[in-house]
Amino acid sequence: MVLSLYRYRCFSHDYIWKRQQYEWWGIPEYWIVDRHRAKVTVLVLVEGVYRETVYTGKTPIRSASFPDLVITLEDMPG
Repeated sequence: MVLSLYRYRCFSHDYIWKRQQYEWWGIPEYWIVDRHRAKVTVLVLVEGVYRETVYTGKTPIRSASFPDLVITLEDMPG
């Protein structure tokens, strides 16, 4: 699992380049913590392609790689 803290000026790097590279490298789970937009984008690799789920606020986020990990955006560093 990779966790990326999105920086305001790096949209294409985090949301496009890293996503493409991590998908190609077979990283099973990639989270983008975006405090600027108040959301966490969770990408889970399914049959070689990322499936995306977006979480906001106090919605619990469960990791596919670490099933005991439950966290919210408010709990994230940033």
